[in-house]
Amino acid sequence: PTIFSVYAAHSPKRVAEKLPKDDPYLKPGEVLIAYVRPGPVPRIVEIERVRPIDS
Repeated sequence: PTIFSVYAAHSPKRVAEKLPKDDPYLKPGEVLIAYVRPGPVPRIVEIERVRPIDS
């Protein structure tokens, strides 16, 4: 949960609204990818949640 508040502080509102807010924050095996715009003030421009495919 701590990292998501940091992500939200460095994201535009439209991205911050996509961040998980309830526990469990991620499902087992799920990862959250943050796309960061480089520069003097790096910003998270998009996030993506990915889960492994069940076989």
